[in-house]
Amino acid sequence: MKAKSVAKINIGLQVLKRREDGFHNINSVFFPLENLFDEMEFEKSSETSIKIEPNNISIDLHNNLIYKAVAELKDFTKRDDIFVKVQLKKRIPIGAGLGGGSSNAASTLLSLNELFNLDLSKQQLKEIALKIGSDVPFFLEGKTALASGRGEQLQFFEYKPSYSIRLYDTKINISTKWAYEQLKRDSIAIEKVDFKSILLESENNRAILKEKLFNDFEEIVFNKQPELAEIKENAYKEGAIYAQMTGSGSSIFAFFDDGKKEFSLIG
Repeated sequence: MKAKSVAKINIGLQVLKRREDGFHNINSVFFPLENLFDEMEFEKSSETSIKIEPNNISIDLHNNLIYKAVAELKDFTKRDDIFVKVQLKKRIPIGAGLGGGSSNAASTLLSLNELFNLDLSKQQLKEIALKIGSDVPFFLEGKTALASGRGEQLQFFEYKPSYSIRLYDTKINISTKWAYEQLKRDSIAIEKVDFKSILLESENNRAILKEKLFNDFEEIVFNKQPELAEIKENAYKEGAIYAQMTGSGSSIFAFFDDGKKEFSLIG
């Protein structure tokens, strides 16, 4: 069984407050990049294994989100016969704020639900997904969504931008844990910005993107890695109507109003 595992970007990102459970409440729009995806293939087996291409990518099997997805699925269903051989062709840059690992986990849940005839509902799959990672539930649907809570509270909406997207793979790894620690959010929530309305309004008013969208992590990460700020600034010099770092870094995306609606990965 084959599956495509797509990447995502955060269009706008606020970290609202630190929760009592140690997680943070966020506010963001999750947008799937349909043209950037990993290819996955699943086959029933006598033991669970993961083979990754290119083969220079090393993994810790038991800490890999694909393996965790299989383990959580077995635990939820109480089935001891769920073993699978996974082949993963990796195209989504690793550790770049694009959700590749979470997407792989979601594709695993969806594929094994079908492969092993588990008949789990989307709500049951979401329950399992949340045990793996905060943004894994999003990838079960893969549609544009306003995300709140830890990222698991999703309000899906139609959004088809009419511009091209360039994604700059900076090859820099930013620790998400480090980035959240540097923000030093407390338990008092800050006011939430309506990112959804900004995006929908931007179809008739491009300037609103640069005026009102932002990513809370940029200042912290750019101070640590100033070359990322330079990439963003260069995108504007090349004519971007909006450029932003996604997640806690380190990829930068830019929108270009060139009438082509193309996607390109640079770097």
